[in-house]
Amino acid sequence: LPMDRIQKNVEFLLDDVKVSKNCLGKVITVSPQLLAMDVTMLWKRYIFLVDEIGIDEKHVPSMVCKFPHILKYNVEKNLRPSANFFLEEFSLTRKNLATVVQRQPNILTLSVDQNIVPTIRFLTDELHMNSLQLQKVFLKNPSILSLSIEKNLRTKFEWFTEVLGVPEEKLAVILVACPIILNLSLR
Repeated sequence: LPMDRIQKNVEFLLDDVKVSKNCLGKVITVSPQLLAMDVTMLWKRYIFLVDEIGIDEKHVPSMVCKFPHILKYNVEKNLRPSANFFLEEFSLTRKNLATVVQRQPNILTLSVDQNIVPTIRFLTDELHMNSLQLQKVFLKNPSILSLSIEKNLRTKFEWFTEVLGVPEEKLAVILVACPIILNLSLR
């Protein structure tokens, strides 16, 4: 690996993305591949986040520090399809999407077909949630779309109905009111 490539990528992270030197170590430890990538590919991802998603440049350093892999994912194959789904199919505003991505950057790396659509289908089919309820839950707790249906969501919904005695028709109301409960462990 040419040293000048590593230097260019470190300069990109420090000078352009503006990650702090403290954060730089974490970014490289978590995602060392960023040092080997062509800097133009890193720029492409940065520009996508700022120009297309609408992330304020001042928030990009904390996003990259939180989830360095966001700069590794292919814009056309991974990031843009997820973003387009949220904007077009899920009817999020660009501002709402930017807010969600700032808080939970990995949300753009989820597969539309393997993660997002099956989870939305599960919530609409099993809990009879409408699009407004889904949107409210997602805006409060975007990580819901990354949870396993079988290992997490279904298990928790069964626990609510069978152990706590919550009527099935009330699960959606509870979820809209407090979607973070799905991130809690049952143990």
